Amino acid sequence: MKAFITNTSTLIIAIIGLIGGSIWALRSNWEIEPIIIASVSLVQILTYLILKFFPSNKSPDDQNAQTVINNEKIKKQVNIQNNSGKIDM
Repeated sequence: MKAFITNTSTLIIAIIGLIGGSIWALRSNWEIEPIIIASVSLVQILTYLILKFFPSNKSPDDQNAQTVINNEKIKKQVNIQNNSGKIDM
């Protein structure tokens, strides 16, 4: 969902929805449908800005990371990268 919200084309569509909904609301004497469109577009724009300028501190990869302490007892260590299928020895 975060990838959808932070997509630039989604932001452009939300800006168009905000402008179009506002113009439609003015012309229709503030009917509920254009107010809903403008409100949802405004919330999406604000969410985009919040997620773009204040990203979360932890990424999903950091939550599954494990730390291995090697006191020179292990000569070879197997490193499996998440979801890549690559195995280094």
